[in-house]
Amino acid sequence: MKDIHVGVDGYYAEEQFVNVHFHGFSQLSEKVGGYVASSAFDCHGFEWKVRLYPRGDKRTKKSPSAENPQTENLEDVGMFLHFLSGDSEEALYCSAMFSMAIPKMGITHKSSTPHIFKKGSKHLGYCDFASREEVLSKGCVDDTLTVKVGIQAFVPKEKVWKPTNVMQNTMLKNLQNEVMADIAFLVGPEDKQERICANSTILLMHMPAMKDLIYLAKQKRAVERKFAESANSMPNKEAQEDEGTAVDEKGKIESTDDAINYLEGVVATSDGPDEVPVERSPDPPNADISNDSDDEIIDDDVDDDDERSNRQCVIELPRISPKYFNWMLRFVYAGDSSFIETAEKFELTHALIVANQFDCWGLKLMIEAQLMEHHLDLHSCVDLLLFADGYSCTMLKEECIKLVAKNIGPLMAKGKCSKLVGCSNLMTEIHSCCAGTPCDGIEDEYTDMSVGELYGLLEIHGTVLESDMSRLMLLELVRSTLDED
Repeated sequence: MKDIHVGVDGYYAEEQFVNVHFHGFSQLSEKVGGYVASSAFDCHGFEWKVRLYPRGDKRTKKSPSAENPQTENLEDVGMFLHFLSGDSEEALYCSAMFSMAIPKMGITHKSSTPHIFKKGSKHLGYCDFASREEVLSKGCVDDTLTVKVGIQAFVPKEKVWKPTNVMQNTMLKNLQNEVMADIAFLVGPEDKQERICANSTILLMHMPAMKDLIYLAKQKRAVERKFAESANSMPNKEAQEDEGTAVDEKGKIESTDDAINYLEGVVATSDGPDEVPVERSPDPPNADISNDSDDEIIDDDVDDDDERSNRQCVIELPRISPKYFNWMLRFVYAGDSSFIETAEKFELTHALIVANQFDCWGLKLMIEAQLMEHHLDLHSCVDLLLFADGYSCTMLKEECIKLVAKNIGPLMAKGKCSKLVGCSNLMTEIHSCCAGTPCDGIEDEYTDMSVGELYGLLEIHGTVLESDMSRLMLLELVRSTLDED
């Protein structure tokens, strides 16, 4: 169960007592309404004082009655607890319960509820604590009145320093410093190419589509290493040339190009605001994913950058933008998506394409949400619908269809829907949305939920997903998961 805290967290401290002695009580004041105040004393870190009215407060002067015409001469002793720290910036108020007593008389008055002492309401007490006659006769010792004050103040809990979760910064630093990096990606065309190094284990945990590419690269690196070792042990140059020819003729290595072509797809390297691409990726090749290589540990203490580079497997991605590839690695390594907040629309679409190519579906969903929240409108809905359909963006596609269906008339009048001509499947989905037809024919409490809301339900339930899903798959998973509970 989640706890929600409102206000200041703290506790009422154990009651502390102070004895205040008023000497020469009978001579302290000559008139009603006159008072004397004690010196300031500290209790629970706050300053207080007691104000005593020996002949009573004017508010307590009694009027004579028929039964007792001498009532007006009777006086009551009044006493009040004053809060002094309220004028300081450090303690503008204090919540406290208190008691005031004359031990010699056995009289105690105690507040039943906490009182907020603050500016404008800094004191609280009793106008008629006890009659003056009784205090003079029973409460004083050698004309000294002792008042026992007990204060139980509310003490706010001290703020406890908690260490910041630095995991994100640590992982980003590891990426930047190439810690345990065993894979080197040559990203971008030759004139803009960047060498980006990463740890293959981290990548494989978050991007399954990298599996074929990394395994083939490791296989190629293992063969090259074995060839180098064999070449160094050859007795003559002719043997080295023969072995080189043999390695060049190994068809097993050439399959790396197929995997690279599949994973790069149609991602552009340009960072300019190009038209949103909608071309689909080709089907993946049946690459050999067996790992025949003898993996070696990358030693981070190696000072020679060339030696470390020689130990890394190299994967060329000439048609991938280094910027968007770096964005994806930051998300994979540390869950960092801060770059999304300031990215332009064209940058978001290009980054989504890269995330889609490598099956980085978590980043893909975050970019979809950003496009929906900040860039989806009547002007862009058709282009974004085609884009979402081309790259299997279920959440973005659904919102685009809703917007198009709701404004089909104005969009057709402006010619915006001309791009949908020939897209029979999309037109069918738009008409189904207009008619309110359930996508799976089932009507229940989940039918009208958006794709985002379905993802939210699964997140609240703690369901761990392995990829993004279609609406039908989400509905099926939500129903089966929540019905079990």
